[in-house]
Amino acid sequence: MQNFAGLIYPRGQVTVEKWEAPSGPVEKQVFPNLIVNSGRSVMVNLMLGVWPSTSAVYQHALGTGSAIPTASNTSLQYETGRKFIKTRSAEDFYARFVTFYDTTEANGTAYEQALFAGTGAGVNSANSGNLVSRVTGAFAKTNTQNMRIVWRILMASATA
Repeated sequence: MQNFAGLIYPRGQVTVEKWEAPSGPVEKQVFPNLIVNSGRSVMVNLMLGVWPSTSAVYQHALGTGSAIPTASNTSLQYETGRKFIKTRSAEDFYARFVTFYDTTEANGTAYEQALFAGTGAGVNSANSGNLVSRVTGAFAKTNTQNMRIVWRILMASATA
């Protein structure tokens, strides 16, 4: 019998940072998030080369749903908008995804957010692509604020 005690469990953290120019930072919130089953499949397929790198995590989405994330989620509850991720990078055992919203974008209150992977027709459509990670937690943004979303996914063992 195999010992699966050292399995790798991806974990995530989302930081929402808002500021008003030129006064500087206004607010910073941090939310733990769930890597859903379809997100784990994305990771496996990318590692095995089954999917091309163009199918990697590519978009950040916001929504108004408040249902608690579950491993079986495949979309946001009520997606209201999405944007291409500005930068993707690796930091030790973390994958880091940064999305920037200026004063004209994403104004109002969001209750959920997610990362999506995939490629092809319709990738800009609500709930298209493969849901990788989802989080709930309310935050509000005004038309005088810029916002940066920093999403980090840690690949760590169950004992790390």
